[in-house]
Amino acid sequence: MSVEWCYNNRTKFNTSVITISSSLGAASTTDNCFSTNDLSIAIRSAYDVGIAITIASGNDGSKTQISYPACVNGSISVGASNDDDKMSAFSNRNANLDVVAPGENICAARASSASFGSPICIDSQHAISQGTSFATPHVAGAVALLQDAYNGTLKPGQIQEALNASGKSIHDSFLFFLNRRTFYRVDVKAALEYLPVLNVRHLDWPTDHHDYRRTGFTLLKGDVNKAADIDASNVALKDSVTSDIVIRPSVSDLDNNEHQDVVTVLRGATGF
Repeated sequence: MSVEWCYNNRTKFNTSVITISSSLGAASTTDNCFSTNDLSIAIRSAYDVGIAITIASGNDGSKTQISYPACVNGSISVGASNDDDKMSAFSNRNANLDVVAPGENICAARASSASFGSPICIDSQHAISQGTSFATPHVAGAVALLQDAYNGTLKPGQIQEALNASGKSIHDSFLFFLNRRTFYRVDVKAALEYLPVLNVRHLDWPTDHHDYRRTGFTLLKGDVNKAADIDASNVALKDSVTSDIVIRPSVSDLDNNEHQDVVTVLRGATGF
């Protein structure tokens, strides 16, 4: 099966996230459904080695169940929201739903022979559609961006916690007030800035595995709170570099303007 293949080849392809935009019919009220199924075991095995698996919760409009395999322990189940940050009526959800992402009015690619979606957007191979299957790739992309920022060192549980704690609150208005639940729509920038709150920091940067050629910057060891914190103890410059170095602090806002700062250190500057 595909999850097992990704698990077996995780080292070769540096796999950090798998997304499943489908459901297999069955649904459950628990967060550990069908635990003896082969797919469930494969999902849990992937989770145990640090691979996050985002899975669509299903489109039956259930308020008590989410579909299999989103209900498997170790998965990140994904519900759908609309452009107004409200829960999509068709989205399956219960107390075990992990996260929400946009799933309505999505312009998505389709095969030239496919008929799903209306109206056409961009061209005949793209159409507007909806569903938790369209919300799920948003979360997979968010996971990939967070893992890239942290050189693939994040654990699925850390990612899930950051997405929930930093996401936009969405109240399920389809439930009576006393039973109303709150879910969280992904916000990648907010999640990136929240990770240090979980004590997830770049203490090992720069690493031997960081691709300086691809990104064009080196990285700080640890977090910085002000410009004075940037010195030879937490900056690494490669000897072969003769031009100015652009340094991206690990989630740092030096001037408190709510934007991550970019710092340029001149080669040969005092202390480096």
